[in-house]
Amino acid sequence: MMKLRSHLSLRCAVPLAALLFLTACTENNRPVPLSEVDTVPPGIGGPQSNQNINNPTLTIADNFEVSPGDTLTLVWSDEFDGAALDPEVWFFATGDGTEVGLPGGWGNAELQWYLPDSAQLVNGVLKITARLESVEGRNYTSARLNTEDRFAFKYGRIEASIKLPAGQGLWPAFWMLPQDSPYGEWAAKGEIDIMEAVNLGGTNGNEIFATLHYGGEFPANTSSGVTYDPGPNVTEDFHVYAIEWDEFEIRWYFDGALYAVQNNWSSTAAPYPAPFDQPFHILLNLAVGGNFPGFAVDNSVFPATMEVDWVRVYSGEDNLVPADPGITPEATVYATDPNVPEDLAPPGVDNFGSGAVFDFDFAGDADFNPSILVTSGEGYGAGVHVGFVALTGYTDGFAASYENFVFKVKGDPANLASFEVKFIGNGDTSVLYDIPNYAGSQDLGNGWWQVSIPMTDFAANISANNGFLLGPAGGQAAPFSIRLTDIGFTGTVAVGGTPITPEAVVFATDANIVEDLAPPGVDNFGSGAVFDFMF
Repeated sequence: MMKLRSHLSLRCAVPLAALLFLTACTENNRPVPLSEVDTVPPGIGGPQSNQNINNPTLTIADNFEVSPGDTLTLVWSDEFDGAALDPEVWFFATGDGTEVGLPGGWGNAELQWYLPDSAQLVNGVLKITARLESVEGRNYTSARLNTEDRFAFKYGRIEASIKLPAGQGLWPAFWMLPQDSPYGEWAAKGEIDIMEAVNLGGTNGNEIFATLHYGGEFPANTSSGVTYDPGPNVTEDFHVYAIEWDEFEIRWYFDGALYAVQNNWSSTAAPYPAPFDQPFHILLNLAVGGNFPGFAVDNSVFPATMEVDWVRVYSGEDNLVPADPGITPEATVYATDPNVPEDLAPPGVDNFGSGAVFDFDFAGDADFNPSILVTSGEGYGAGVHVGFVALTGYTDGFAASYENFVFKVKGDPANLASFEVKFIGNGDTSVLYDIPNYAGSQDLGNGWWQVSIPMTDFAANISANNGFLLGPAGGQAAPFSIRLTDIGFTGTVAVGGTPITPEAVVFATDANIVEDLAPPGVDNFGSGAVFDFMF
């Protein structure tokens, strides 16, 4: 059930594809040219009333996820009540896909030529009509609309009321592709199929499909999904097709009934939940033939129409319970709070050749913004995923006078179960911690952990160390990311016989130290003792 429907370059057997484009049915399992079956009338391939514009305004909705019992907020819709489709909302495809860099047939060996005017508004309903007519060497026409560069969203709920067409060879779809993905080409950047159907009333009966496409770039792509017969005939009336899209889960609904859940996907370009952590835009189309429905097309069903009453996008409620703020280091390497002086800011950063990527100003976390985002790399070889961040360049023994090493960390529990903390330079001292089960860890909520480690764990060489590193130990089996913040030290200890100075001072020998807790009064409780505060 793999399908290629995106803007990418492919290596295809073009002569075979060209042969398939000319076929509409089979005879003794061999393609029969349409010219031997039907006389296909010419279509209207000239100027169209649905015209695209060159400078649309892009709106991106960053929605809240949908939780049970949420009051949904409508953030975007098209009710199709206007006199004509709005080019500020919809882009109208023209052609067979070659105009956007795909092999002819939109990468799926589809048989139709898309015309903008094959989509029309009639009495408050969008009608996408496929016809048996010849345009540009294709024997079918239809329409494909999308909101790319006009509207995209991330998370929430999207639904549409659709009446599907029946007919062998028809392929209606309500689906989504990313607006601007950092993950490369299809399918590493992802595809969400809210509803697809092929050959309704024919070889596929009443079945609909709920599918995700992800993994690597074609041909290293994969997909997962569910085939579902909802019961009511989907070609006889309008039904509501919907998904609820969360960061780590996508749920499919038919007329409000949940029928599919997916929460396990991947991208070779980034850790889970990539690629479905980016804004996606909406597509509606009716294809004819191709790799999914096959090439036996029943020409008696034309014209065939996919009808859409409305499309709506909702946000859930802001149900996020903020994480516990935890503690702020007394001597700080990195802090989220801009008012905290980073008095131990690292002189240098090193990734130890792992290929990891660091973002020291990551703004994508709801609790600690900014934080450090560490994304693993494969610098030690394919399939060996490493993501240490090393903070280096300090003076030898910089950490020797502190009592505890502290930091906050967020990541997949599997990566935090064997988490390495290493003080480095002139003799390394490395210790592994099971963060979720470590006695010095506190669960702050929303995946964040406050960690406090006694410096005695690193005493062997701490007086000579000049940096430290943090990250999941060894090579992990899959790409990952971790977030870090509020890194530093608390408490001081006497080292080498040198006395420590209090952090809150009542009385100090050093005249340059502010005595911020100087006593308002002195009393000897009638003992007759004599005090000299300037001895």
